[in-house]
Amino acid sequence: PSVLALTPRPDAWFVAFGDVESWYVQALLERLRPYPWIKPYFREKGHPDDAGPLPALLNVYVQSLGKAYLCSTRFDSDDSLHSQFVGGLDRAISHLRENGFEDERRCLNFPYGLLQSAGELSVFLRKNNMFESVFEPADQVQGPYQGSHDEIRDRMPLVEVMTNLPMWIYHRHEDTLE
Repeated sequence: PSVLALTPRPDAWFVAFGDVESWYVQALLERLRPYPWIKPYFREKGHPDDAGPLPALLNVYVQSLGKAYLCSTRFDSDDSLHSQFVGGLDRAISHLRENGFEDERRCLNFPYGLLQSAGELSVFLRKNNMFESVFEPADQVQGPYQGSHDEIRDRMPLVEVMTNLPMWIYHRHEDTLE
């Protein structure tokens, strides 16, 4: 629901699936079918719908749109984004350009969000989070999909994007606790 509510909305949303046989995955695919900008991505080797490596798929898709750059975000299906998340990314990129920074691969991170756990919602400032976004040239797409969430910031220049609103909600549940 949070992705469907994004304004502006992303050019595309690739939803990754490893399990395509479960009834709830099939139900989700049916609910998303009316939105042509939402692309299911199957990553099960040997499965007839396997789309191959996601960076290559993104590269082809971005180039088909005639875009020179891609900004992509990795987040889990049980978490949420603020409706202005994409707008915040766009403003951050515009601000970098206005201040003379070259368009090169960068990690854009919103450290300010919310934590939902055990029925409580609290403000959360997390320097290391799963909502890091990668801005990069379309012909060199790597995306935020290699390795764990926390490694992205170590692979490229990092830009912390401070906002006056929390830009994400991390939904902590028993499965995510160690």
